[in-house]
Amino acid sequence: AASALDTMLMVAAGAIRDTSNVPSIDIPVSSSIPVTQFALDITPAELLGYSLDLDSGELVLTFNDAVSVGSFRGDALTFQSSPSSLPGQHITLSRDDTYPSVTARDSFVLSITISEPDLNRIKQDELIGKSPTTTYLRLAASLIDDVNDVDFRAVTDGQALPPDVLILDVTRPELYFYSLDLNTGALLLTFSEAVDPSTLQTENIVLSSLSDSVRLTTPSMVQPSAADSIISVVLSSQDTNSIKLSPGLANSISDVFLEATSNAVSDTFSNPLLPVSDLSPTGFISDSTGPILLQFDLDMNTGVLILSFDEVILTSSLQLTEITLGDRRSILGFISSHSLTQTSSVTSPTNTDVLSVSLSRTDLDSIKIAGVGLYAHSTFISLTNLTVMDLNGNPNQRTEIASEPRVFTITPDSTAPSLSSYDLDMDTGVMTFSFSETISVASFSPALLRLQSDQFGIQSSITLSEGVFLDTDGPTVRLQLSTGDFNRLRISLVARAKTSTYISFPSSLVQDTAGVAINLIQSTFALFVDNFTPDVTNPELLMFSLDLQARTLSLVFTEAIQVSSLSINQFSIQDRQLTPSQTFSFTSSSSTQSGDGTDISIDVSNGDFNGISFFDPLGTSIEDTFLIVTSNGAQDFAGNNIVPILSIFGLRVENHSLDRTSPMLTSA
Repeated sequence: AASALDTMLMVAAGAIRDTSNVPSIDIPVSSSIPVTQFALDITPAELLGYSLDLDSGELVLTFNDAVSVGSFRGDALTFQSSPSSLPGQHITLSRDDTYPSVTARDSFVLSITISEPDLNRIKQDELIGKSPTTTYLRLAASLIDDVNDVDFRAVTDGQALPPDVLILDVTRPELYFYSLDLNTGALLLTFSEAVDPSTLQTENIVLSSLSDSVRLTTPSMVQPSAADSIISVVLSSQDTNSIKLSPGLANSISDVFLEATSNAVSDTFSNPLLPVSDLSPTGFISDSTGPILLQFDLDMNTGVLILSFDEVILTSSLQLTEITLGDRRSILGFISSHSLTQTSSVTSPTNTDVLSVSLSRTDLDSIKIAGVGLYAHSTFISLTNLTVMDLNGNPNQRTEIASEPRVFTITPDSTAPSLSSYDLDMDTGVMTFSFSETISVASFSPALLRLQSDQFGIQSSITLSEGVFLDTDGPTVRLQLSTGDFNRLRISLVARAKTSTYISFPSSLVQDTAGVAINLIQSTFALFVDNFTPDVTNPELLMFSLDLQARTLSLVFTEAIQVSSLSINQFSIQDRQLTPSQTFSFTSSSSTQSGDGTDISIDVSNGDFNGISFFDPLGTSIEDTFLIVTSNGAQDFAGNNIVPILSIFGLRVENHSLDRTSPMLTSA
């Protein structure tokens, strides 16, 4: 019946009766009557109603005309939450020319099994499919043709139809598969249908083996995948670390099993999960990624360095010498830095993601000397890839100089340094100070040091004036006393022995490298010397001058001399340095009014003056004036005799003045 040419009428006998009830005769195929007038069917088929079963995923459409199943198009069906579509509140089914589930119950009724992706999209919607009042169907004209290839009469937006029957989902979801990636901490869960990610309670999931088990905690992230029946869970660092800390768990795909209770998750219709136990993973990736240092904290008061990694660390693998703390980055690296030594120690419990390092006195002082740890914005750390390993033996990822982590929190040094002890060497004039921490030599003011002969400052004391430091910043600093201070000290009653050596100073004496002033030592509670080295060096005569006009002999020694020990009769003048022919020895008639010190002036007596003048040539110029002395000539304050000057090594006069006074006759 596609045209007049193929449309013939056949009538069976008795099919029709006339008004007198006489049956019609038989008109067989061979005698069929051709149509005299023919018109094609051009009326579109219309939807009479539909039912939606979200439990089985079946959509049944009923039409008023016979339709052609082969012309069906899934993307012509759109579900929406109201008769009129609103943005984001409609779901159009996928187009699939081979949509696998369209069957005709008869020419007027189609049964469509909605594809799993489309069904999950419907189930995931908050409104569509939840009740007949929020479920409407809109149909495009391309949905299907009738048997005469006439397009379907569209159900347009604004005229969308509610279902005649809506059957909600009552089937509990099942966990079909899961995979575990210990590199990323990803747990991928594949369910039988769309589930509601917001209902996921990972506390009801346990990963176990024959010997160990870990109940998961709250994950760091839950992500639905493109397929709504799959949920990607990023495990918390606590959970991944707990798994890695379990020696018999998740070493391979064969020793990790999943158990989940019904409270673990629900589908979008609040149907709880069907419990599962001993589920093996379909995919497993062991940890092969080296640990990463996330941050570090530094306490310059307590000397504690905290290293926080992204996973559990094998504490025993930590190599402290591979850690460098630096100050102020540049393109070429740290401006100043210090690499730790093995003198520091790890105080963390075995195997953790947060390592605590107790810095040794040596390392802490070196860090301060390098100027590191003063400010958070300029304190950085660098780790080589040999610093530490995780529990799977993966070495840590190197932190390059150009991108090393900056300190997360820093506690600057606010503890005042103290003088722990000091030594005094009266032989060399060197004082050695040992502090509780590194001090800044530039801030050290020797003029504030007060040396005392007793603890309470009642007797003698000497305040220094200056000196030269023999060391740079550090916990131990040596000070070379100035010659003046050293000799003043020798002359005084201070530091004659260990029992008479004490020190005091104000807090402004020195600062540590963080600018914190030292704890003062009061003069009424002075600190006793720790090591005392007495003066054992013999003083020497450096030079002398002879002024015959003023009749004075001036002596300059290497250190202060006790004038009371001076024996002028041990001094002599000779005419030559090596092989003298004439020599005159001073007598005790010459004397001095000088005080103790390095410079002593002798008043030459008349007798000694005449004795020198008697010899010729002797004492007439620098060419015939040489001085010799025995070791008994003088002593320093430690009782050390002067170094003798022998006659074969006479000391040439430095300055010489002739007697220019004319002699006078005093008697006849």
